[in-house]
Amino acid sequence: NGERLRAAFEHDASNATLTLATQLQEPLRALDALHGVLSVARHLSRDEMHTATESWLSNSAIRSMGWTERVRRDEIAGFEARVRAEGTPEFHVFDRPDAANASETTPPVIAFPFDGRDAFVVRHLEPEAMRSAVLGRNSLSAPHTRAAIVAAVESAEPAATAAYSPHYQLPGENQKAIVLYRALYDGPATTPADRRAAVRGLAFVTLAVDAQLASVADKLPHYLKLCVVDVVATVAAGSGQRLAGPAGCEAAITPFAFTRPMTFGGRRWELRAAA
Repeated sequence: NGERLRAAFEHDASNATLTLATQLQEPLRALDALHGVLSVARHLSRDEMHTATESWLSNSAIRSMGWTERVRRDEIAGFEARVRAEGTPEFHVFDRPDAANASETTPPVIAFPFDGRDAFVVRHLEPEAMRSAVLGRNSLSAPHTRAAIVAAVESAEPAATAAYSPHYQLPGENQKAIVLYRALYDGPATTPADRRAAVRGLAFVTLAVDAQLASVADKLPHYLKLCVVDVVATVAAGSGQRLAGPAGCEAAITPFAFTRPMTFGGRRWELRAAA
């Protein structure tokens, strides 16, 4: 009967969304691990960064891992020279190419106290295939990463970006990406003002939520469809932004539906299951 069907659906949907929520803890664990390494070793070589991230990147659901370093603008030339001398001869600091031509639909830029004085530069990035497009980029020059950097620096907690289409994609990829940041500081930093003054950089992990969903798909009942929605990033009336799942699933209405709310890097997400 109908009650039995609904009870079975809710049992399966609860288990499925819990499985996905558990899978989504992996990039947070990867971020914690990299943050721990960078807390102990202030300067990592490229080989050391490769070693520190290799086991996490063997799972394709995590796209990249790296270190964004705070650099005073008047020290950029010296910083570039040091990095080149360490074995990256093509290294240079640059702003995101479209930063100066952002359209009116670009999310609002949050005021940040480092404007004009500092850059937050991608100093290390793994895997190697993604370095050419991103290494050296000033992460403050992109609105989607800028807002998350503000949150990560001031809170001392992991902070996630909204989903965006990355300039760098591996062959055959066409996925939205999320970046998770966690800041590191010089000395004690207990207030937002202290943290802004003391931050020396941020560890980061990039993930594709579609890949996270695909990694658990074979564990789910075949009749269930999952949808991951960022309810903060509203792109249509009440629908939120779809991060993973079938096209249109963020606005779908179905008699059999289940929602598991979760917080991911400070953002409000919903894991939705439908029959």
